Amino acid sequence: MKLNFTLKSLGKKKAHIDNVPIDIGISSQTTVKEFLLQVVSQQVKAFNQRKETTNLLTYLNEEPLSLSAENGHVKFNEQYNTTHVEEDKAKETVLLAFEDGLFALFINDEQYENINQAIILSENDSITLIRLTFLAGSIW
Repeated sequence: MKLNFTLKSLGKKKAHIDNVPIDIGISSQTTVKEFLLQVVSQQVKAFNQRKETTNLLTYLNEEPLSLSAENGHVKFNEQYNTTHVEEDKAKETVLLAFEDGLFALFINDEQYENINQAIILSENDSITLIRLTFLAGSIW
């Protein structure tokens, strides 16, 4: 099932990621917990796979370089962190973060607050994750 994800952080005017389509193998009727676990599983696998492959086109293609040059920061999407992400640890972390209220989940502008709440998904639904850690303390 293809879903459109938007990630936001309060206090920022622009979304970090704007409407990225992600194909997830999940049923149309599920719970918040199963949905989050499936998303994390898919993203961890994709993240670990990116670390194992090197794409020469990012070094040779003119368009990404010229776009990043306009922004004033040329980079080659190099993965400097070579550690392998453990899927079980990532799943524990996302469930704890959701229960602690560190991020909010919206599906088609409806907020889901209970981890066991039922979700009915359909193709191309809009999923928004808003990071709420701005209230966490900082070093003054």
